[in-house]
Amino acid sequence: MFEPVVATVLAVFVVGERIPLLGWAGIFFIIVCLLLQSKQDAH
Repeated sequence: MFEPVVATVLAVFVVGERIPLLGWAGIFFIIVCLLLQSKQDAH
């Protein structure tokens, strides 16, 4: 699930791609979900 986030960030910084605000919001929610899942697994 993290691979699309990495690909998008690389596209922005390496290629100069422009991502709309909704795309950044989606990336934010993916990261939040991954952090919540990893926090639950630690218990």
